[in-house]
Amino acid sequence: MKEQLKRYGISLIASFGIFAILSFYLFLRRGYYDLFIANKALAGTAFVLLAFVLLVGLLARYFVRFDGWLIYRKEIGIVAFVFALAHGVVSFLIPRFNLFSWAALANVNLWLGGLALLILLFLTVISGNWAIQKFGGQKWWFFQQWGARLALILVLYHVFLMKYGGWADWFIHGGSKTLARPYLPPLSLFSFLPAIFVVVVRLGEFFGPKIGKVIFFASLSLLAAAYLISFLWWLV
Repeated sequence: MKEQLKRYGISLIASFGIFAILSFYLFLRRGYYDLFIANKALAGTAFVLLAFVLLVGLLARYFVRFDGWLIYRKEIGIVAFVFALAHGVVSFLIPRFNLFSWAALANVNLWLGGLALLILLFLTVISGNWAIQKFGGQKWWFFQQWGARLALILVLYHVFLMKYGGWADWFIHGGSKTLARPYLPPLSLFSFLPAIFVVVVRLGEFFGPKIGKVIFFASLSLLAAAYLISFLWWLV
């Protein structure tokens, strides 16, 4: 019990650290900080944590030094659900979203995000030892493994459908003049890219460990290049 509380503590500290970094970036870009902006940081944190949960197993298989990180996977996954739930609750509280309208109910983005949240809720509920005993280890692991993957794919679609127009507009025309620093890229782009990286390197596993490592390092290089290009896009 003591060790589990320690893992939760470390997971929470790391998660709030990510939330603080994302919040600071949003403040720098926009010049102000309110509940609407904080909600973006909540969503970004949940997205990054979920991607990490799916990445850490692969890291441990490829690199022995990451074996110790595996023990935090469950706790980080649960914390990811908490941040995602907070994002969902705050979204209902912000008037500009108007999630109770008929238009919102017909919005595919809303349903994608809601379905991903329900999957994460299910995975959180069955995260205890009782579920392993009830379902059996193999079936329980199947639920956890594929449930997390499905949730990440749904969130990817959720973010892409909501944000791709804004990304294209930023690369073509730059940021809005209302932004304090319009040359800074949208935060959603920087939480989306690592998730794409995770999907690619996970697919690379199907080619075996040797080719998988090549795909990992190639994808990591492309991710770093994408970040660099985005930051320099309106500075050069």
